[in-house]
Amino acid sequence: MNHLSNYLHISFLLTALVVYKRGKSKISVRYHHSGHISLAWFGKFLIGILIILLFSLMTFYAKKYGVLYFSTIYPKHFLLVVVLVYWTGYKLLQQKSDVQTPIPLEETRETYQKYSKTGLDATESKSIAARVEKYMESEKPHLDPSLTLPELGNLLSLSKHQLSQVINQEFQVNFFEFLNNYRIAEFKKQTVNPDNAHLSLLGIAFESGFNSKATFNQVFKKKEGMTPSAFLKQQKSTSLHAQNLMQADSIR
Repeated sequence: MNHLSNYLHISFLLTALVVYKRGKSKISVRYHHSGHISLAWFGKFLIGILIILLFSLMTFYAKKYGVLYFSTIYPKHFLLVVVLVYWTGYKLLQQKSDVQTPIPLEETRETYQKYSKTGLDATESKSIAARVEKYMESEKPHLDPSLTLPELGNLLSLSKHQLSQVINQEFQVNFFEFLNNYRIAEFKKQTVNPDNAHLSLLGIAFESGFNSKATFNQVFKKKEGMTPSAFLKQQKSTSLHAQNLMQADSIR
């Protein structure tokens, strides 16, 4: 069993490293967040476990065949696992500082209201706004947490200045508020979807395009006047009340 478990563990780690290396460049942006959260440490984590397992295998055979010095290490080498656990905790704590911090809405409003003169008249601006709204509802680009103003403009064949002007004038918000409004609407829609029962509120928020718990909570509370958990509790209460009414009607 020791032989089998050692080789199974090592085979698994080697396979995991191959999969990680091959898929590193294809990792979804909702997990990578365009550099705000780096997954480079995960490769080192896998290599660390592999080294410990290889060292474990060496000490196992040293003990089995009575090799001097190395045979005395077994099973003390498992202290390396403790080191790995602390290292992993340290790296995860570092990740906290890499997560995108919420941008004050007042600052973003000032930034994106300073667009260049685009020459769009009122009719053209409203026409573009309708096209933008239709595209957002059908293609859902807001689900990409790294979406930028120029990128959305390219998708719509608009310059960033034109798009910024339309969003400011027709929707009366800045670009960040514009995206977050759609993300909040998506979150509210997904919370009542039974298929998402296995997801946490934060998990649904990430699926809806948010990439930071702090930003999500700040934006949601500002727009809805309550926390996400309070909203969910209210939804469940409303749903339960509706079910009770339906049952009462069926009894009558």
